[in-house]
Amino acid sequence: MIWVERRLLAVWQDRYGPNRVGPFGLLQVLADTIKLLWKEDWIPPFADKAVFVIAPAIVMITVLMSYVVVPVTAKS
Repeated sequence: MIWVERRLLAVWQDRYGPNRVGPFGLLQVLADTIKLLWKEDWIPPFADKAVFVIAPAIVMITVLMSYVVVPVTAKS
């Protein structure tokens, strides 16, 4: 699906698709993952570093917890 999405975006934006990394661009996802992991984080100079780093995690945990379903089964 990622490959199809990237190809469609390439057509819509009139640019080359993910055909630069591996056969048919299949390694593009791996290349994007490596780039994301090695990318340097930028923290604004006057921001509280701890809050700036932890806040997105708190938001994601809150959102994911809203999808938690606790099954209650009554066996009789």
